[in-house]
Amino acid sequence: MPPRRQQTDPPGQDSFLDIVANLVGILIILVMIVGFRTRAAMEQTSIATVDVEDAPDVDAARRAASSIEADVHQVENKIKRQQMEVNYRRLERDKMLLAVTRMEADISDKRAALDDNRRNRFDRQQELSQVQFELAKFSQMRDTLINEPEPTHVIRHQPTPMAKTVFGKEVHFRLSKGKIQYVPFEELAERFKQEAQRNAWKLKDAEKITETVSPIRDFYLRYTLVKTQHQVQTRTGIAWQNRVELDFLEMIPTNEDAAESIDVALNSPNSEFRSVLSHYEPNRATITVWTHPDSFDEFRQLKEKIYGEGYLTAARPLPEGVHIRAAPRGTHSAAQ
Repeated sequence: MPPRRQQTDPPGQDSFLDIVANLVGILIILVMIVGFRTRAAMEQTSIATVDVEDAPDVDAARRAASSIEADVHQVENKIKRQQMEVNYRRLERDKMLLAVTRMEADISDKRAALDDNRRNRFDRQQELSQVQFELAKFSQMRDTLINEPEPTHVIRHQPTPMAKTVFGKEVHFRLSKGKIQYVPFEELAERFKQEAQRNAWKLKDAEKITETVSPIRDFYLRYTLVKTQHQVQTRTGIAWQNRVELDFLEMIPTNEDAAESIDVALNSPNSEFRSVLSHYEPNRATITVWTHPDSFDEFRQLKEKIYGEGYLTAARPLPEGVHIRAAPRGTHSAAQ
């Protein structure tokens, strides 16, 4: 029997493969670590670059911080000075209180050492001193009030004659919101008379009509005519007669901006007020002023001014929002 042949592999082959595999793994890990650290270093470099580029002005920030610090120190110094002043005043107050307390204690000791009669006399003397002190204080207050000049209220007196009803020439003005405007009352009234006669036929089939007169110098006239019946005595007895009568008329401004302030009207020789007044002689014409409630002070100023020039004035107050009106049953102006 021939001898058995033993087959064996070369020793150490598996170990060598394991070492090679481990080396490859280590190399891979090293490559990954190096790549990670390289990327981290690049990111830090980028961040540092961005921070340097976006960083604020260091000098400006330092100056602002220095200014704020100086303000804080200034405030602290003021607080310290105020505190020192408070402490000083507190010490003065304490000294005064101590002196008063000692004085009161001395007075109390001296009073206790007195007998009853002297003690009563001492108390009366203290009360007298207190009363004298109060009397001196009130006397000083009285002298101050006596020597103080009293406020002077000036009341202007304007001599005015007794009011009398106006039947002569009247010049009409409208005073509103402190401004005065000429009212062509007579001119519009004459135009009304002419147009009213032409429009009376309209009352044939109506009880009343309202018409307007074309404007004259920034005013137009609106009037209302009514139809009335009256009994008349005839030869054959009593008969009814139809008549056309005026109910009322009113002057309505078309341009209130044309009005003048009272100062311009009175003091400017070229004002409309002075121009109108120049056509009338003083003491022969009455200035009738239709005045709204917001212009009573201006009316007094106007009256005082033109009274010295010889013109009589008549005030016709107007409620707010009401136009100048006239009616057959109305009243005449009263001039002063």
